[in-house]
Amino acid sequence: MRKKHFTYIILMFFLAFACKKIEPPIDEAEANDPIYLLEGLMDGDSLSLYVNDTSVFISSSPTSINGVEAYSSSISDVANNLEIKMTIIRPETIIDAEGAKLIENGEFEFLCHKPTCKKILFSEGSNQGDYLQMNLDGAFVDGLDLQFKEYGSYVAKMKFPNLNDQEYEIPISTGFDHLQLSPAFNISSAQNVVTFSAVTENVSHEWTLNKTVVSVDETFECQCENGLHEISHTVTDGYGNAVSEKTMMFLSNSSVGWVMSSEYCDSEMATSSFEKVIVEVIKNGEVYTSAFSEENQLNNVKIKEVVYAYNQNSGEVEFIKFRMDFDVQLKTLDASKSLSLIEMKGIFNIRIN
Repeated sequence: MRKKHFTYIILMFFLAFACKKIEPPIDEAEANDPIYLLEGLMDGDSLSLYVNDTSVFISSSPTSINGVEAYSSSISDVANNLEIKMTIIRPETIIDAEGAKLIENGEFEFLCHKPTCKKILFSEGSNQGDYLQMNLDGAFVDGLDLQFKEYGSYVAKMKFPNLNDQEYEIPISTGFDHLQLSPAFNISSAQNVVTFSAVTENVSHEWTLNKTVVSVDETFECQCENGLHEISHTVTDGYGNAVSEKTMMFLSNSSVGWVMSSEYCDSEMATSSFEKVIVEVIKNGEVYTSAFSEENQLNNVKIKEVVYAYNQNSGEVEFIKFRMDFDVQLKTLDASKSLSLIEMKGIFNIRIN
């Protein structure tokens, strides 16, 4: 398996200098050849989709999977009411020493959603958990566990009614933990001074306290007021990749009363689903997806011949073209029907802006 915050300008710079370019056909004999296609077997029957200007079309755009950036491309057969959609989730980090790496040649795993649980924790000895209210899908409830049906990056609304009547928004990721670039930090206090210390070194830092930037150092100290505080930490590496973490803390008598954190209820939970693939088929208006079929965990998607296409006037990247080979099993959202795509070979593009 391979392993959000980045500026558009940096991304365009690296793409412009790190990638191959697609030129339009020069030979007139090539002009009518299908540039994009998909061939293979659907439920054992031959399937051939060749993009043209009349009945089979390709479309692509940036998208997201439950708040996580992704790129999608669809080939649609209008006459037969059929659409096949490929979605590739972004890498954890977009740029490295070799340049931009939105999509690379190689083997990619299929994403398979599983129900997950995140538990909210408070510092040992605190009873704040008895007074926490959370809202993930429409109503505030008491409790410490957050249940998720799918992987993603969510926002949980929280209240601490024993301390104030405000509402706070805390990002909670499940299945998309940042393992390459960590914004984690530690909080301690002594002699009326609170110290914030980053875990990751050799990166840039930005700390905000109650939505106000207070430091850009790896470690900083403050004589903070007593009460409830929202603390956020953003780290940015030398290539422009950045990631943030936000939590809550409570100070009493100028020392840390508690710090809030979260962890998986299941310690064996897989935590990184970046650069994975989802295949969807929309057939006669019914949606089939690979994202809930566990058998797909045994298969990989082979991506090859990745090239980048540029706007001839602006020089900016417009899309990425690539070949894909895969076998995949799909189910309807209620799991009542299934569908197979076998020995599939296709040429797709991903539009990134």
